[in-house]
Amino acid sequence: MDIYALCPRRDAVLVRRFLDSIAPRRRASSDDWLVGDMEFPSPEQAIDHCCANPQAQCSIYWSAIEPEHAHVHFLPDGMLVVGVSIDERQAHTEPEWRRKISVACESDLSYSTVEEAPVDSVGEFVRRAASVE
Repeated sequence: MDIYALCPRRDAVLVRRFLDSIAPRRRASSDDWLVGDMEFPSPEQAIDHCCANPQAQCSIYWSAIEPEHAHVHFLPDGMLVVGVSIDERQAHTEPEWRRKISVACESDLSYSTVEEAPVDSVGEFVRRAASVE
């Protein structure tokens, strides 16, 4: 199960607060990070680049103990979506994860799904969140 939240701004401090709060024990899921045709040696550098360049589009994933994965998605319309993946056997914890994510990233809008990538725009996110409520 994936749980996504729309952040109020595209900000590196917000991303780091989300990650430190939600997945303090995490390991990057890749050895290099591509943003367009640029390659970065660390997820932190890719995050900084995406926050400084609102047109940059990128998804970054981390493996964690709990939740199973944490991820950030820089959308092409300049917004930021964060998320976690939890084991479907833990679906009963979904409301608590939504609350934790919302607090960590100052979000009022979130939704859950199973095996679906996040949407590509704020408008789609709002529609999706409204359709699953």
